[in-house]
Amino acid sequence: MTALKGPAAASSATTGQGRARLRRGLGLALCLLALGLAATAATALAENVHVSATADPEQSATHARQQALGRALADAVYKEALRLVPAPLAPARADALRASLSPRAIDFVQSYQDANPAPAQPDSTQPQSGSGANVGAAPAIAVEASPTLPAQPAPPAQPVTTPSAGVAAAHASNTFEFDVNVRRAALRAQLERLGMLAGARHPGVYSLRLGKGVKEKDVAALGQADVLLGLKRVRQTQPAPSQKPESGQGVEVSLERLPQGYYKAVLRQGDIVIAADASTLPDLWLDVWGRYFADSRMQPGPGAQVLVISGFATVDAVQDFVRVLAGWDEAVQDPSLAGLDLDADGVSARFTCRVVNQQALDAHLRTALAERKLTLAPQPAATPESPAGVPAP
Repeated sequence: MTALKGPAAASSATTGQGRARLRRGLGLALCLLALGLAATAATALAENVHVSATADPEQSATHARQQALGRALADAVYKEALRLVPAPLAPARADALRASLSPRAIDFVQSYQDANPAPAQPDSTQPQSGSGANVGAAPAIAVEASPTLPAQPAPPAQPVTTPSAGVAAAHASNTFEFDVNVRRAALRAQLERLGMLAGARHPGVYSLRLGKGVKEKDVAALGQADVLLGLKRVRQTQPAPSQKPESGQGVEVSLERLPQGYYKAVLRQGDIVIAADASTLPDLWLDVWGRYFADSRMQPGPGAQVLVISGFATVDAVQDFVRVLAGWDEAVQDPSLAGLDLDADGVSARFTCRVVNQQALDAHLRTALAERKLTLAPQPAATPESPAGVPAP
């Protein structure tokens, strides 16, 4: 015998079907949004920097632009590097950073474009309008970056094949302007390996143990690398340094030359043990310390967090907020959308990210949430298994 469904049961079934359709719709929206976020992230990981550079006066027109372009790319990458570094660098370390980045600046450039304004040209047939800035600008030139971090000689920058009228006018003064798209992710990874982003976890000092085949005079070549890395050697006979990393354990590096002719280094700090080898001591030194600073245990900030934010009116607004998070690269890394939910206030979203600067993130959130009338859910207290949450603004 089949039971007849009453109005209440039919209404309940209809409501259940509606909720199921809504959940399927949100699932589809989340899939489509995830596909769109790849392009969003790629755009957010490139930063446009406007720079000008002057060539030497004795250069020909073609060589002048080529020389100015090389200088402009190096200047743009250096400026973006200083923006990514959380604290001002000592002058000597800043100079060492510029010297390190300049030969391989093109590795951190996604594209560049002439930005010289074209000179105003009277036209007897048409009225003049605007200042002529960026008129006839040359097309952007894409630059393939090196997939690896070790320094490589930068290939010569390729000249723009269709220079604008503004470029031609710039030849008179040998001063050129460019808009340079800098690969922030690649540049940040390099700064991380140089210890520029370690913050309070940077050891500052180290002790050195010389093994077979390495003499005191050999390690004199490491002085400039120490300036770049922000390190200072402490002699074994000196008292324990007052500046220590957060773990309270100092860093010791042992060096030796193997019978095969190459050098080997072993860096130790507590349970961190890192080994590397190279044919020269300066290359070895940058490699072993680069691995140390890139270790997950050396990353600054509280680490992984989940931000639950509600009040979005549309799914497009959620996608826009992922783009906003990606722009806060001095505060968070690897932002992504983890889920969507529909509640009484609209759409709520869960974002995952790695927090490298909690104070900067809090400041960004206070402004962004207030402008968009969004609400951040309270986060649980920090535990060894669960990193600290972000306080509600």
